[in-house]
Amino acid sequence: MSPTDTPESIRTAHLSHEASVKSIGTLYYIGAVMLIIGAIALPFDPKRGIAHPWLIATLLILLGVVYFKLGQWFRALQPKARTPGTILAAFGLLGFPLGTLINAYVLYLIHSAKGKVVFSEEYQAVVAATPGIKYKTSLLVWIFIGLLIFFVLAAILAALFAKK
Repeated sequence: MSPTDTPESIRTAHLSHEASVKSIGTLYYIGAVMLIIGAIALPFDPKRGIAHPWLIATLLILLGVVYFKLGQWFRALQPKARTPGTILAAFGLLGFPLGTLINAYVLYLIHSAKGKVVFSEEYQAVVAATPGIKYKTSLLVWIFIGLLIFFVLAAILAALFAKK
């Protein structure tokens, strides 16, 4: 950002990257919900033979809370999201092939030149000065999100109502 740039030009130049960073927060929200659902479902499955289900459930809930908080930080573009986000994305690289691709992209979003700007204090002032500038999500993306939610819910319901 140069001193001659206006808040509007800075925001417009970084808006797509900002939206992508905020989408990381949404992914962490989804992860938090899935961890908490997993924690609730875990102790009530006697066929699993888990030695300490309450301990594991407690750890999953705590991790879900951490994911939720990290999601908030990413959605608010808070700089403190960068370090834990980097650590979790580095571990996520091990989830070959899809986890590797997603987490490599997360690392790019956090550490690229635009990522550094989006997480800066100066950019927070730019966002505050330009409340009327909003990212417009395309119809195709909304359709994809709707289909993704449908298939995830269908998989959860199929697992819940499957005959054992």
